[in-house]
Amino acid sequence: HAGAGVKAFLVDDEPLALRRLRRMLEETGRVTVVGETTDPRMVLDGLDGADVLFLDIEMPGLTGFDVLERLIKPPLVVFTTA
Repeated sequence: HAGAGVKAFLVDDEPLALRRLRRMLEETGRVTVVGETTDPRMVLDGLDGADVLFLDIEMPGLTGFDVLERLIKPPLVVFTTA
């Protein structure tokens, strides 16, 4: 689809990893990052209409799996890890 893009929300406890992932996704020209956080608990408040959630597995407090279990209607999920 011309002009169609994927809306992504990024979650990683490492700010550098977030910046790197955002840059790689935006460079495709097909992904718009609609939100990001280093605090996995913030995801539980909403995903800003994201089509896909890029979710780190290993984070302090809540793991990516913990977050996914708590989401009522999760979007597509791509697990990320170092």
